[in-house]
Amino acid sequence: MLRPAVLRTVLTALAVAGGAVVPLAAPALAEPTATPYSYVVGAPISTGTFPWAIAVDPSRSTAYVTSYSDGTVSVLDTARGRRTASISVGTHPTGVAVDPTTHRVYVATSGALKVLEDAGTGARVVASVRIATQPLAVAVDAAHHTAFVTSYAEHYPDPGTTAVVDTSTNRLVRTLAMGPDPDSVVVDPSDGTAYVADRTSRNVTVIVGGQVSQRYALSGARPSGIALGPGTHQLVVSEDGGTARPGGLVVLDLESGATRQLPGGRHPDGVAVDGATAYVPDDDGLGVVDLETGSYRRVADVGIGFGVAVDRRTHTAYVTNQDFRAVGGARQTSVSVVRQVDASPVPSSFTPLPTTRIFDATVGTRTLTLPVAGRGGVP
Repeated sequence: MLRPAVLRTVLTALAVAGGAVVPLAAPALAEPTATPYSYVVGAPISTGTFPWAIAVDPSRSTAYVTSYSDGTVSVLDTARGRRTASISVGTHPTGVAVDPTTHRVYVATSGALKVLEDAGTGARVVASVRIATQPLAVAVDAAHHTAFVTSYAEHYPDPGTTAVVDTSTNRLVRTLAMGPDPDSVVVDPSDGTAYVADRTSRNVTVIVGGQVSQRYALSGARPSGIALGPGTHQLVVSEDGGTARPGGLVVLDLESGATRQLPGGRHPDGVAVDGATAYVPDDDGLGVVDLETGSYRRVADVGIGFGVAVDRRTHTAYVTNQDFRAVGGARQTSVSVVRQVDASPVPSSFTPLPTTRIFDATVGTRTLTLPVAGRGGVP
């Protein structure tokens, strides 16, 4: 297991203005205080073959998982911990996002963005929008009726793209040139700004009003995922360090230019944020990073963790497992369920999903071990 250590990096903001590149200052972030938590690992939920990405619709207690190999989207009932449907969507589905206001689901497949409508009685494909043939990630801006779909270059070093789609008409508005490997995208719901992280170019592109407005270059980092941070105008970017060094997280304050680099596993494949907690899946399972203190610890064996999403109402993370080895005693292609609970005291009303194991949490100088729970939950 990786021994956590706070690393430092310099992240230079590059403002695109008339073709000129203007460096911006990046002061260090202040070091805040800690909040202790423990993590309960629930029973895994079966999915299709080679699950890629996952999106959660919290108001309906539903999650949607793309399965790259069999061309399906699995619909999961997160309240009951089971798969309720499998929907064929086309070749090699990757990214997935949910519009929480319309409950429509947007799935990136080879050459098309598929739109699913879930009326509560069963999801079905209702539209298809032509996009590039090698899609990676999707994000939806519900307020401005826009979806952003990243696609990597078919022939390196050709540019990758981000497709801007009008979700009210299901029409492609424009296609923006990116670096060759735009691996992930996130939208700030407060203003509709999209942020695209490119693994190969090692930068974050800012899209405002459907146009590229700015780029931030990450020195030495290879972005693998991106999420909105707990503060206003703050991003959290997971980075794969490759063979030369460990991976981790970069926390960027977009207003001040302040940055911090934190530990986050060996080869993080994504990141999801709930409050001050960042969930980071990698080859060793699932780790969490306290964004206030910068501490990292591995909390769950989820096989080879890949996609991750979090339900902020229940403080539950869902992680796609791309490992065919035994996890929890059975060969599976699945989504793992990890719930965050207060370390002290443990709430007496907490009733998690059927639980297989509990992980210790170190709180100051003492270690708290929660009892293993059966189907009745944690007493």
